[in-house]
Amino acid sequence: MSAAVVITRYDVAPSELQTLLSGNKEGGGIRFVHVSHGEGAPEDTNLVLMARKDADARRCLVELSKSGYYAYCTMEGCTRFVRSDRVETLWLKVKSGDFIMTKDELVYTVTPPADGRKPARLLVVFSSIHENPNSASLHRYFTQNFPSIQKYIPQDTAVLRIGDLGGVLGAFYLNTAHRPGNAAAVQKLIVSMRIQLRVDPDAMVLYGASKGGTAAFYHGMTGGHRFVAVDPIVADEHYVKNIQDFHFTVGGVFPETKEEVFERLVREIRSRKGRIPPSTRYAVICSERSPQFRYISRTLIDPLRDQVAFFNSRNPAIHDHPDVGKHTVNTATMLLNMQLYGLQILPGVTDID
Repeated sequence: MSAAVVITRYDVAPSELQTLLSGNKEGGGIRFVHVSHGEGAPEDTNLVLMARKDADARRCLVELSKSGYYAYCTMEGCTRFVRSDRVETLWLKVKSGDFIMTKDELVYTVTPPADGRKPARLLVVFSSIHENPNSASLHRYFTQNFPSIQKYIPQDTAVLRIGDLGGVLGAFYLNTAHRPGNAAAVQKLIVSMRIQLRVDPDAMVLYGASKGGTAAFYHGMTGGHRFVAVDPIVADEHYVKNIQDFHFTVGGVFPETKEEVFERLVREIRSRKGRIPPSTRYAVICSERSPQFRYISRTLIDPLRDQVAFFNSRNPAIHDHPDVGKHTVNTATMLLNMQLYGLQILPGVTDID
């Protein structure tokens, strides 16, 4: 076995794991980590699944994530991890050129306008949590949401999709312990792609649902870009307290909680000087039937209702957070087109059924 590979068990102590990861510095460091699931583990398991129930497995997974290692497959009773700077050598979509990877370790695709014209508009799509959140594949970092979206927007619109490498289930397009400059890298990619495509700043719109909604709101507000954010996750509390830290945000993977990130962002927004315009470039779709509503209300609606348009869906088909996106597609499509055409949207809270 190469000196660039470490083999260990799922119940390894964090201090011992860090010692292992610090080895082979002269040979380029440890590039791969194979974590054994232990005797008697089911054949179809992986370390992410194990971490849902086993504290030792969770500590191991979190420690690897903090150190910049990503699970990429399971084989021979092990979950195999690759160091972040080696991802491009393993991710087949990157190797084939279907996905592009930047020096900042961001993965993206660009789809030209459907009618073949030069792009006059740009839609930026951020990924939600993968449909299989317990996957050990790198594909969990780049969910292809709304694949048919170009059918429903202006024909001269290019689409930039950005993946979300970082953390266990993604970085939420924010900073992580391993990638403290991740949010700035996302902003840089958005602006550089707009400039490369020669799209006017006012003709670019950010869009995402759930985790992607977190990104659309954060990067839209940070960069002053138009956006449509669907039920953005702006707090960790629900997932930590009620779903056993479902997103693996506890343990140092992130330097700040989402509560801290968004409370600071909102303070910055409120402190900006200047007259508040009668219309807005910012739109959020949410639902009082989603567990995220209490956090969106407290963190976003209460302080920003004079600057952001909020659409509260009361659709009875919505029973949980994942339902919001799929049952408000009509509203999202309407708002995306209004934003792409530069039509007026009024701030405030609007109830929709």
